[in-house]
Amino acid sequence: MDLLYRNADQVARTIEEVWAGVYHHDYDQQPTFGFCSTIYLGEIQICIPLFDPEGLIARLKARVEAYPPPLRHRVVAQELWNAEFALAFAEAHAAAGDVYNTAGCMARVAGSLTQALFALNETYFLGDKQAPKRLARFRLCPRDYLGRISRLLGCPGRDQAQLQASVEALRELWAEVVELAGELYRPPFQLSSGHGPTPGGRPGGPAGGGPVPAE
Repeated sequence: MDLLYRNADQVARTIEEVWAGVYHHDYDQQPTFGFCSTIYLGEIQICIPLFDPEGLIARLKARVEAYPPPLRHRVVAQELWNAEFALAFAEAHAAAGDVYNTAGCMARVAGSLTQALFALNETYFLGDKQAPKRLARFRLCPRDYLGRISRLLGCPGRDQAQLQASVEALRELWAEVVELAGELYRPPFQLSSGHGPTPGGRPGGPAGGGPVPAE
């Protein structure tokens, strides 16, 4: 059991934001993959108030009883794009035999796919620690998702060939989540062939110029 002390105004504001399709993800705030503002909604949904004479918690619970459709659309679209973008970098790093950067990108992809799956299943994300247990119960989820993620992150590879095989397997997993998302995912850019990091640190598009806008 956790005892939570939250700023009521901030929580209420966050709830109103998600109904407008706005959420915040502070990657640096905490391990493993940061703090998502949607955690506040999950906490409100499951919490038991110790003292609530004015019925504040009850009113907030009513606002989060149903998963907001604008939030679902926004999280799925944003996190699948984050994953696709990181995969572009992972492919380039793998081609260079760069374990450090390939493994880091792969972990980012896994975190983004997990966020997308929570939103697809209209389930509030409560943190990375509890994510595996909750993922196992999802209706919309690729076959053996946790097992595949665990195998890929547990042994991404030590050389170019192994790293490239792992990244390709992760891209296949991403594609399965995209298929589950259906109309919810339309990438904001089309990454051209030869994408990946360039000396300037941007993904390569035409002449190394970055992603090209989607039509």
